[in-house]
Amino acid sequence: MSTNTTTGDLATAGEGIVEAVTGKAISGRARAIVGGVAGAGNGLLEGMARHVDFDLPGLLSGVLSVLKGATQIVAASRRKKSEETSGPDAAPVTTSTASPQAAP
Repeated sequence: MSTNTTTGDLATAGEGIVEAVTGKAISGRARAIVGGVAGAGNGLLEGMARHVDFDLPGLLSGVLSVLKGATQIVAASRRKKSEETSGPDAAPVTTSTASPQAAP
């Protein structure tokens, strides 16, 4: 299967969304279990990719993007607006007092 997306990547993205929703970190033991299952899943994906009539690597890449995007959505919705605008990565706020000019 010619993809860079692995079951480990999908598991990590899934862990991220669980942590974003619950606000709690996943335990080391749970991560170890998920990692073991994900490692076995890579072999299954290799075999499955040879027997399906669709772009499995593309599908997996899309699923990974959706999981990461969902994590960002959940995290942003949980973050207070004041934290967002005052954090170290916050974009500077600029205001302009000039009135817009009409186009000629």
